[in-house]
Amino acid sequence: MSTPLVDVIRLGPATKIRLTTLKRRTGVENWNVLCRWAFCLSLNDGDPVGERHDEVGVSIEMTWKTFAGDSPDLYEALLVCRVAEEAPELHTTTVTTLLRRHITRGVSRLVGTPDLDSIVGLVSPQLGDMCLAKGPHN
Repeated sequence: MSTPLVDVIRLGPATKIRLTTLKRRTGVENWNVLCRWAFCLSLNDGDPVGERHDEVGVSIEMTWKTFAGDSPDLYEALLVCRVAEEAPELHTTTVTTLLRRHITRGVSRLVGTPDLDSIVGLVSPQLGDMCLAKGPHN
């Protein structure tokens, strides 16, 4: 395995509070799982993530290995692709900052999804639309 682009992910106090709410609401026990959901949700938004998603202070630290779990290459590829769109200068600080901002934005959006109690709450509308479009015989 190659050296990850990001060693440690540091998230601020407001994100920790939101993640605590999500843990309680979803029953998901680990920050890293919720952070993966949040990261992917944020990436799905075509708009660049801005500075407003920066927080002062650090309340959660996790290693890249913990964040990425069994799929580090997948998450790194997603991150690098998005960095190429938002900040073509590929510097470690840029990559780390964008990752943190995407997680923070995604966590804010997850917390704002009142009926979210599992990942099914994130994918079911899209999955339902796909299934309806195909119909029962396709």
